[in-house]
Amino acid sequence: MAATVYNGTVVKDTGVQNITLYTNNTGKNVRIVFNYLEAGSGSVGATLEFYFGETNNPNHNTTPYDDTTWFRALGCGNITGKYLSQTLENSEGPFPLELMMKPNHSIFIKMDSNVNGSPGSTRAGLKYNFVAITED
Repeated sequence: MAATVYNGTVVKDTGVQNITLYTNNTGKNVRIVFNYLEAGSGSVGATLEFYFGETNNPNHNTTPYDDTTWFRALGCGNITGKYLSQTLENSEGPFPLELMMKPNHSIFIKMDSNVNGSPGSTRAGLKYNFVAITED
């Protein structure tokens, strides 16, 4: 079992922003564990949309629950993670902190223009720490 840690900040640009946070190109199933996610600030109801699934739709405009890609929103101003306990406001239900990904599936993030950034970091739309564990 190999593990790779991903740590970083996505800087908020102007307008809508689409980011591929991770793509499973190992040829094997991968377990993703989100240890820390912090969504930047934004206007009321602003969210970061997370899409998990196939890589063939770069515009992130699938029906939220189709056969190949599924969706969860993380409300701006929220912090969550594997060992953090916090109520998520303006989010689309519980946010998954551990998930399995098939080969060639990705994690996409769509930030709408209402995401402003985070006071703790210049225009940070998302701070993250997660581990990708290849299943042997």
